[in-house]
Amino acid sequence: MRIVGIFLSVLSIIFGLRMIITALQAVLTGKVLVRQGIRTKWQSAPDMSDVWKLAFRDALMGVLLIILGIMLIL
Repeated sequence: MRIVGIFLSVLSIIFGLRMIITALQAVLTGKVLVRQGIRTKWQSAPDMSDVWKLAFRDALMGVLLIILGIMLIL
C-alpha cells in the first residue's frame, strides 16, 4: 500500500509541475492552450486578462497537486 501511495504522490507532483509550467508559458507568451477535438493547440488569447485568469487557475491547481503529492508521501 505504501508503494501505491508513493507512486500516486510522484504522479501528482509531476502533473502539478506541468500545470505550473503551462501557466508560466501562458503568461510569458500571451497564448493559451485550446482544445480542438483530440488535439490541443496554443492560440493567442483575445485579451490579456483571459490569459491571467487561465494562468492563475492553472498555477493554483498545480500548487494544490504538489501539496497533495507531498501529503501522500508523509
